[in-house]
Amino acid sequence: MSLALALISPAGAPAVAAPPVPDPVTVGAAPSDESAPGLPGPVRRVALTDTSVVVEVQSPTGPKILTAPRVPAGTPPTWSEAWGSQSLTGSLVAAEGDVVHTHDPARGVDVLTWRADGGGKRDVPAGSRLGGSGSFVSVPAAPSGVQVQKSVSGAAVSLVLTGRPATTLVVDGTRAARLLGGYKVVSDVDPWTDTLGRGITCDQPEAAVTDDLGGRWLVVTCPEGVYALDQADAYRPVRLAAGPAPLTDPSAAAGLVLGLERHPGAETSDLVAISILDGSRRVLGTSSLPGIDLDDSRRAAAYVDGSGTVRVVDFTQWTAEGATRTDVTAPTTTVSTDAVSATLEVTVHLTSVDPDTDPVFLASGIARYEVRYRSRPAGSTTFGTYLAENSGNTGTSRTVTALAGSRTCFSARAVDRAGNVGAWSAEQCADVDGTAPVVKASAPATVRAVEGTGRPALTWSATDAGGIGSSDVRYRVTPRGGVPGPYQYPRDGQRTTATTFAVSAASGDTVCFAVRVRDLAGNLSAYSSSRCSLVDGTLPTITSATVPRYFSVSAAQNASAAVDATVPVAFSFAGTDDVGVASYEVQLRRTLGRDGALSSWTSPGPSWKTTTATRLQVDLLLGDQACFRVRARDKAGNVGAWSTMVCTNVASSVQFLHADIRSGATGTSGPQIVASIYQGGMPARSYEVQTGRIVRLRVKTGPTVGVMAVHLGSTRLGTIDGRSATSGWTYVSLRTPGSVALTGPLRLEPVGGGVSQISEWTVVR
Repeated sequence: MSLALALISPAGAPAVAAPPVPDPVTVGAAPSDESAPGLPGPVRRVALTDTSVVVEVQSPTGPKILTAPRVPAGTPPTWSEAWGSQSLTGSLVAAEGDVVHTHDPARGVDVLTWRADGGGKRDVPAGSRLGGSGSFVSVPAAPSGVQVQKSVSGAAVSLVLTGRPATTLVVDGTRAARLLGGYKVVSDVDPWTDTLGRGITCDQPEAAVTDDLGGRWLVVTCPEGVYALDQADAYRPVRLAAGPAPLTDPSAAAGLVLGLERHPGAETSDLVAISILDGSRRVLGTSSLPGIDLDDSRRAAAYVDGSGTVRVVDFTQWTAEGATRTDVTAPTTTVSTDAVSATLEVTVHLTSVDPDTDPVFLASGIARYEVRYRSRPAGSTTFGTYLAENSGNTGTSRTVTALAGSRTCFSARAVDRAGNVGAWSAEQCADVDGTAPVVKASAPATVRAVEGTGRPALTWSATDAGGIGSSDVRYRVTPRGGVPGPYQYPRDGQRTTATTFAVSAASGDTVCFAVRVRDLAGNLSAYSSSRCSLVDGTLPTITSATVPRYFSVSAAQNASAAVDATVPVAFSFAGTDDVGVASYEVQLRRTLGRDGALSSWTSPGPSWKTTTATRLQVDLLLGDQACFRVRARDKAGNVGAWSTMVCTNVASSVQFLHADIRSGATGTSGPQIVASIYQGGMPARSYEVQTGRIVRLRVKTGPTVGVMAVHLGSTRLGTIDGRSATSGWTYVSLRTPGSVALTGPLRLEPVGGGVSQISEWTVVR
């Protein structure tokens, strides 16, 4: 069975007749072969460069490393133990270019020896690997990586490549092949950036990675097979099909894979060459050692044949091409854009596919795009000629500027990296918004003047299909009693993105605003109708605030002597303002019981802090006093002064006196409940201590009525003489000295004449 490739050239490719395999060149022979210059022992390893053959032989005195120049067929080689001016010792590892790589088992290190510039040598860590050019070497670097160095100087040319346990092989001066943790063979790693290139999945790959002439093909050995990877990314990774025997020590050589194939039971192996591209296979010779080595140019290989003779075979007459074809399928492109653009900028998005369906070749990928577009102005039915968009070739979007109301259509095509040009895509079109916004301006409220100035403000909104961009505001001022001034166009009100704008104005000014709005495409609306605001600097005033001064005690209330009997009292008020009163605030002071003092000012309830009512009714007990005040607030928020306080009193019943109470007396207003004060009897006095500045009594007059003195506390306020030619009832008021409030019981004392009578009494605070 022959060894073939799993992937071959495209279907239909013609077969190529292989040229004859050239005869190997005999370079050296074992000591028993006297037909050629002998070596001091059997060959254990061989290495080949463009200029020399290097071998390790097992001599009677131990291992020796010998070198000889490459000579034409028939010319005896001249073997030497020196490499230029340097001696070679230890065991042979590799030879590349001008450098021989050996291992010194006694010291446990590897040694690099070179001939250039007088020759020299240096130690490198054991396990180092020499690059294909001989100019570079990879050395182990802690903790789990390698570093690429220059072979002769030892200067580092890359950062340390680290990761999971790894083996890195230098394949030339700028690239390294890396086996990561047994899971990934990376076919191309930039030593400076550790960038990963194309690779294959490989279960526990072996440390066998080589490249061919020019570094295009990379060969990797995995337990499941041998892979060839195209560094130009034209071919897919190629895996060699299994043959009759495992292929060992594979190497890449100018489009070929070279390796040894040992058949079961055989003492030697076939040196075979397999074309990467078409899978054809040739046997180049028979090897008795497990290893072969290619020269620097990858045009010849050295091996040891079955008789122990070192041979070099030139296979350039049977070399496959690097690649006979590349991607020939053009990419396809589609374009997309928004149906309507809210701005004058119209963007088209590009999507392209470079088909990747060939079983052998990879798609080359998109290199650039070509975009064309044409426009139709608003109101026209004709498109202009196509224009090319030249802002760049590689991006996946393009933006052009169009006119408001226009229609712009795009198409595009792509060019792949192999130069295949796709067809123009179907057109996709976008309309640029050509409709002006609709503006709605709210009427501003009358504003309050603060220290002689106010801040009238306009608020507005707008709607538009494409979105609002900015607004322009203008205003003009009409002074109180004057004529409108010219429109002002404030700088901060032009092209503003706010939706409110305020200006300063003086008290009495009327400010009128108008606004217009532009959308994102630049369409501009007309100015809105004027919206005006007055700067109100006039405080509202209270024009009236009244309450009945006194309330009498009715006969029914006197008869019942009910402590909780109530009298409804109404406080009425009104105000005025140049722009109208918006609300009132009402406060109340009242006594807490007949003998209590007036409370502090307070609202009758939460609603009376801001009310539109003009009348407040409260219920007072007999003997109570209440005082009221009110102030107004106008529509601009100006608050006026409190009105003058007005008070009312409800008289007390005679039942609240210590006195001889008689009923059934008849007065001018009907039956009365009276307190009679008898001459020489006990004076009448109030049950509770009173505080006040005025004492008001309703007293009886007539021919038989007597005289009584009125006391508040220890102070005598005066006397009341009720004697009169006619009988009736009248009110008498007595003030305290200096109208100063006094505190004490109210006492009524008879001081002469007949009987004094009262029907009600009031102490005014």
